[in-house]
Amino acid sequence: MSFRNISLWALVLSALLFAFPAMANEQKKIDALLEVIKTSDVTFIRNGSEYTGAEAYDHLKGKMKSALNSGKAPRQEEWTAEFFIENIASRSYISKKPYLVRLKNGEEMETGAWLRDKLKGIEETE
Repeated sequence: MSFRNISLWALVLSALLFAFPAMANEQKKIDALLEVIKTSDVTFIRNGSEYTGAEAYDHLKGKMKSALNSGKAPRQEEWTAEFFIENIASRSYISKKPYLVRLKNGEEMETGAWLRDKLKGIEETE
């Protein structure tokens, strides 16, 4: 193997070593957001129907699996927490209606905004 080939492989390996921690970190953020959803005491509203956090968690996990198997979404290791919020957890794929959360005080807000606020808290604890 020539010096040039060795140098090229070293460069590729270095890039991968730097990329893997970032990818793992994004997956940890997505997992943390899913855990927030699962354990939340807010009401999730999808297409006019109300769901618990555990039900919303199950739905989003299924939606993630479908997206990954569709071939239309990037590979999971390329996902970011923001990609998850924007493309999986914010709106119905079929109706395009935004998902909502109803807080304990009765206030309703779009799930995307609620999750971005939760993501800020997750990132502050890193």
